Parts: sequence; C-alpha cells; structure tokens
Amino acid sequence: MKQVMKVLWVLGILGVLSTSTTAALAQEVVAPPAQAEDWDAQRTQVEAMRKQAQQMREEAKNVNLAAQKACWEKFLVSSCIDDAKKSLRASEHEAKRIEVESSEIKRRIQAHDREVKMQRRIDEAPQRAAESAKRAEQIHLKEEDAQQRMEKKQADIAARRLSGKN
Repeated sequence: MKQVMKVLWVLGILGVLSTSTTAALAQEVVAPPAQAEDWDAQRTQVEAMRKQAQQMREEAKNVNLAAQKACWEKFLVSSCIDDAKKSLRASEHEAKRIEVESSEIKRRIQAHDREVKMQRRIDEAPQRAAESAKRAEQIHLKEEDAQQRMEKKQADIAARRLSGKN
C-alpha cells in the first residue's frame, strides 16, 4: 500500500510539473513581441516556439514512459495507463497548439517578406527599365557597327573583284 501511495504521489508530482511547466513556457513564448513591426524578433520567436514544442513533446514522452512503468506496480494497471495516455495527449495537444501558432506567425512573416520584395521591385522598376533601355541601345549600336563592317567588307570584296577583272 505504501508503494502504491508513493507511485501515485510521483505521478501526481510529474503531472503537476509537466502541466505547470507547459503552461508557464507557453505563456512566456506565445506572448507577441512589443512591436508588431519587429520582424526579426518574430522570426526568433517562431524558432523558440518550435524548439519549445519539440521539448514539450520529448518531456511528455519521457513522463509517459515513467508513468507507464510505475503503473505496472499498481493494482489497476489499465486505469493508470489510460490516465498516463490522457496526460500525454494533453501535453501533445499543447505542443501542437504552440506549433500551429508559430506557423501562423511564420506565414505572416513570409507574407510581409513578399510584400517588401514586391515593393522593392516596384521601386526599382524605373531603374531596371533605364538599364534595359541602355543595354538595348548598346546592342543596337553594336549591330549597326557590325552591319557597317560587313557592308565595308562586301564593298572591299566587290572592289577587288572589279579591279581584278579590269
């Protein structure tokens, strides 16, 4: 009976620790940065949230394994294992919630990056158009020069033929 009470006490402590640690970490990381325009802070936040979710999953698995080992020493093994599984599912659900939130933040960051890139392209469009026109003019001048050289060569060849015949 004493051993069963110890196991229950350990499971209770592990459950409280995992729940309180999970809730504290979730509140700590999920809080948005002070400025919504601080995109670098949001990128850092996304990485921290993903690491936190991974850590929560690993911790939940370890707690579940320890709880299941302890359950085999009890009289009501099935009930104990079911409780351990419920605790694992709750922890995994919280980790998934954090991952989903980090994905939403990541999508907002990517949308912002696309908008910035599009605006930069719009801003640089006149300069690119001017450079393109300059390159086109250079190509046109080279083609004219090549055409003139070809015409000169043909004229020289025709002149040699005429001078050779006469």
